[in-house]
Amino acid sequence: VRPEQPLVGNSKSAAIANHSFGYDVKMYLQQLRPGEAERLETWDTHEDCLLFFKLFLPPSRTLSYLGHGMYRKGEVLEKVVEEARAMLLSEHEGAIVDVFEEVKPDRIEAPALENSLKAAELQSGDILVFQVRNGENDATACRSYYDFLRHKVTVRFRDLTAPTTDAFCLDLHSQSSYDQVLAAVASELTVREGENGRTVNPFKLQLWKQQLHGDSPDHRPAQRNPSVVLDDLLVLPSNAEEASVIYYEELSFNIKDLETHQLLTIRCPYAGKDKTVSLLVSCSTVSLADTLAHVRRLCPPPTPEAPLFLCNVRNSRIVHVLGRGGAREHTSEELGKLSEAQ
Repeated sequence: VRPEQPLVGNSKSAAIANHSFGYDVKMYLQQLRPGEAERLETWDTHEDCLLFFKLFLPPSRTLSYLGHGMYRKGEVLEKVVEEARAMLLSEHEGAIVDVFEEVKPDRIEAPALENSLKAAELQSGDILVFQVRNGENDATACRSYYDFLRHKVTVRFRDLTAPTTDAFCLDLHSQSSYDQVLAAVASELTVREGENGRTVNPFKLQLWKQQLHGDSPDHRPAQRNPSVVLDDLLVLPSNAEEASVIYYEELSFNIKDLETHQLLTIRCPYAGKDKTVSLLVSCSTVSLADTLAHVRRLCPPPTPEAPLFLCNVRNSRIVHVLGRGGAREHTSEELGKLSEAQ
């Protein structure tokens, strides 16, 4: 239990404490087993220091409470660490153990072990965290974990096909890249597939931001590039009390293809009001004949011989037409004018 965190998580208990004492109060809680008579030792507040110890295990990324100890403020921190390790980590004898001071619930610092507790500015109630290494990559694991705690943000994810219902929530690092968010969503969807055994490809997903005003997805998918991080995808700030919403869409193509291709959405009014076909066209040179042939296969016209044209329609008016002059090669710049074609 940290002094900054009340045992009962509500503002009323904090208000009572401030009203009753008028200053910050450190409270220590010891849980006893049935029949135990042990209690916290009495100590000289000027000369003694009550320290608490936690254990971080890199493989499982778990943080657990180890115990506490009473030490003289003049003792060297290195000696205190060795005594605590012998008492609390006997099963990890011979392992490389790092030690950190938990300055805040989401921040640690490496103390100078050659200093005394007093010189290291350690006081009663302070917490030391032990990290037991199991491999070469574990050296920064504890720092990485506390960095995650510091930047953790809870996000509510919704399927784009069901935009009013939360599908699941994930705790993510606010500086996660677009692709890291995709990987987390794909992993969660794969787990939820369960017995179906379907593995969701993270690069066959696309993310959509929530509209600034309103409980619905934005009009366009969120931009994917190396500079975009999770914070950029959130409408609410990452420190807001209410979790932000991000929408995900499962794609029929790999989103990496958009680095070299353009997604063209073609509406086919002759096949029904809302009938659309999505195509990936090359950013270099693409054949209009192939494009129309693909549309013809996916969305057959009323008669096989009926001619097809691509028209850019804005405000119910045709502003650009491709195909009237015959099937010829068209560059992506020309097709780019057809962001939504009919």
